[in-house]
Amino acid sequence: MSPADIQKFTRAKPFAPFRIMVMDGTSYDIPHPEFCMVLLTSVVVGVRENQSPGGPESAVWIDSRHIHKLIPLGGDAATTGPAPQNGTPGS
Repeated sequence: MSPADIQKFTRAKPFAPFRIMVMDGTSYDIPHPEFCMVLLTSVVVGVRENQSPGGPESAVWIDSRHIHKLIPLGGDAATTGPAPQNGTPGS
């Protein structure tokens, strides 16, 4: 996926939370734009440990070519089941 496509999600006004799906099945929820930094060839994702409130406690670098799709969270997302923990294989 191109960095420009990812930036459309991170720079949306108003911001809407979204999920990054990686080709290996891993997923990362982006609840706030500060959890996702888009670089030329990769994306840095902030990860909360144990879903604790506040900012990210660690970060994961993802090659943007390995990002399969971005899924908006909201509306219908609640009907697809519980959200996976960041960094675990998702749906």
